[in-house]
Amino acid sequence: MSKAEVRTIRVAAVQMESKNGLIATNLQHATQLVDQAAQKKAKLILLPEFMPTGYIFTKSIWDGAEPTKGPTVQWLCENSHRLGVWLGTSFLEADGKDFFNTFVLTTPQGKEAGRVRKQRPAAFEAYFTKGDSGPHVIDTEFGKIGVGICLENQLAYIPHMMHRQSVDLMLMPHSAPTPRHGLFFRQKQVEYYNNTLRQLAARYASSARSASGHGQQIRLMENSATGTALWAEFNFSRTIDHSRFGWNS
Repeated sequence: MSKAEVRTIRVAAVQMESKNGLIATNLQHATQLVDQAAQKKAKLILLPEFMPTGYIFTKSIWDGAEPTKGPTVQWLCENSHRLGVWLGTSFLEADGKDFFNTFVLTTPQGKEAGRVRKQRPAAFEAYFTKGDSGPHVIDTEFGKIGVGICLENQLAYIPHMMHRQSVDLMLMPHSAPTPRHGLFFRQKQVEYYNNTLRQLAARYASSARSASGHGQQIRLMENSATGTALWAEFNFSRTIDHSRFGWNS
């Protein structure tokens, strides 16, 4: 990227609880949070993995699957255009007989910029969704956007893929199901998880805080029982020292 093309963009990351299978309810909830992010001048807003779908390890998750251009993609396009922002999230896509964890990024013009399917489903996910080794980079007017969905970001192929394609910004939507007593979790594990969540909520329930991240200021924009959003200024002129990661060979 030349000096003439250097841009700084405000990026927001939204954290919210999704209700399993209640797509319309989750999209309505997310609308409030992206509105808040846009009011703080965020131009790229990332929502969690499976934001509209919810996340449950039973076959009922398939009931929340959507077609390629279903409610979530329509919501992304409509709200991107309404707010003049870039929006991204993943949803459960039904394509033929298969189900995919598909991330979609939309433009301020209300168009789809690109989509990425999760390549390596994590653990039990592999029973409910199929992996797809397609592209993980979306070209935009302000740079190349890399996308790694949850577990993928811990696997070797993602950093090597991002390096090879010289991405400018990396989006990493994450999600995890709330543990429930049953086949996979014992009651004590469920209680420990819920207690940990309550402690974290209490720790961050005070007014906005800030933290330094890679030389940029990351601020807590909103924090309540309904959701949280973080924002940061990202400068696309920053040069990444790939040698730190052993990628210069």
